[in-house]
Amino acid sequence: MKEEKEMDRINFLNGDSSRLWWFCLLILLLLILLNGQGFSQASISGYTWMDENQNGILENGERGFSGVRVGLHRRISHDAFQELTSLRTETTGHYIFIIAAELLPGDFYLQFEKVPGYYYSPMDQGGDDLFDSDADSLSGKSAPFLLVNMNNANGMNAGYMSAPLAPPPPLREPLADLALMAGTIPDTASIGDEFTYVFDLMNFGPDTAKQVELTFPVSGLIEIKNVHPQPDNITANPLRWTIPFLAEGEQITFRLDIKILQQGIVQTYYCAETLTRESSVSNNCHDFSLNLGVAVELVAFTARLEGNRVRLQWTTASETENLGFYIYRANEKEGFYFPVNPQLIPGAGTSSAEHRYQFLDEQIIPGQEYFYKIADIDYAGQISWHGPIEVTTASPVSFTLGQNYPNPFNAQTRIEFQISETAPYELIIYNHLGQHVRTLIQQELSPGIHTPLWNGTDSANLPVSTGTYFYILRSNNLIQKKSMQLIK
Repeated sequence: MKEEKEMDRINFLNGDSSRLWWFCLLILLLLILLNGQGFSQASISGYTWMDENQNGILENGERGFSGVRVGLHRRISHDAFQELTSLRTETTGHYIFIIAAELLPGDFYLQFEKVPGYYYSPMDQGGDDLFDSDADSLSGKSAPFLLVNMNNANGMNAGYMSAPLAPPPPLREPLADLALMAGTIPDTASIGDEFTYVFDLMNFGPDTAKQVELTFPVSGLIEIKNVHPQPDNITANPLRWTIPFLAEGEQITFRLDIKILQQGIVQTYYCAETLTRESSVSNNCHDFSLNLGVAVELVAFTARLEGNRVRLQWTTASETENLGFYIYRANEKEGFYFPVNPQLIPGAGTSSAEHRYQFLDEQIIPGQEYFYKIADIDYAGQISWHGPIEVTTASPVSFTLGQNYPNPFNAQTRIEFQISETAPYELIIYNHLGQHVRTLIQQELSPGIHTPLWNGTDSANLPVSTGTYFYILRSNNLIQKKSMQLIK
């Protein structure tokens, strides 16, 4: 009964009222507005509407949303609210609650109905609270508010949309691409020589690179006389430059004035990095390599192709404390050189006589271009470089199928063939009746020598019997065939 009496204190506006009811309501509201303190009441009114442009703001031309249930909730304890009553909005979308004096002051909130097929507008988007949505876009609840009397009566609106807001596009993580571009330096230099080394650092973007750091280790064989731009600390090793921002397309040129102090080889790997994620870090570093003094007087260095091998020959007119030689090879002239010979080729020590040397490189791929350098090492471990020289190996013959090895075979055998162009190839094994046994290769291959292995099984990986088998290599209009013997 107590709850019913409390409910009677609420003046609830029925959504189906007649015009006479509206007239009476207007008279009542006028009296309240004229003497709010005398009635000691408060009101909560507002509007629900169809938010056509989904911006959360009530604008001209947007119609009211009728029949929406609005619940009125009042605080009954510190952390609990109770629904007092509810109503449905009029055909114009309007609603109003009249709060009796016995319930004031009090904390209240409104719960706007979640209408199936519709979505709440974004809330509190406008500068004027009378024309924006006050319903939470997920729950439909308004924020709690305090009512004391008519002087602080609240207006609470709710916008509805027929479709949800499109999710914002995902934030793209900033992306940069630092690149070091080095200038040229002499292959060799003598003690006391001076020269300027120039290189560039550029950001290819598409975004700004943040907190860029460039480091350049300094060898004890050289002296840095001058640097532009100035590093963070001119006396530090490595030299370090910190650049807060490097915009897309921005380039910085670095100049180092270098003096040679003593004989040896300088090999410095300097790099740039940034806190911004990079699309590629393969161009962030560069190799600074310099020969300082020559322990061996080289008068000839040649490379000659011999079948599928390269023969290197070199001649020295004199040698000073020369321990020996290593051969280095690269696929590009300015690329990274790898050692080829596993063991040192002994030198002549100290000698004024002519000496001839040679090395046969058998680890090559036909049709490739190679660059070779010679590194001679003295007794103190100092290295001097010679070269590079260039050689292009011969392309493989157009289409050659070799004899399997071993033949006859028991457990497994290798089939070697050589091709000169990229194309689809098939290598198929047949028995003596011409029946298909196994397809070893059925794919596109690149030029070179290929040696697939056959382990004497068929397509189901079952062992085949002793006998004669044929293998056929086919590509486009080319075909070659050979036989082999399996013995168990």
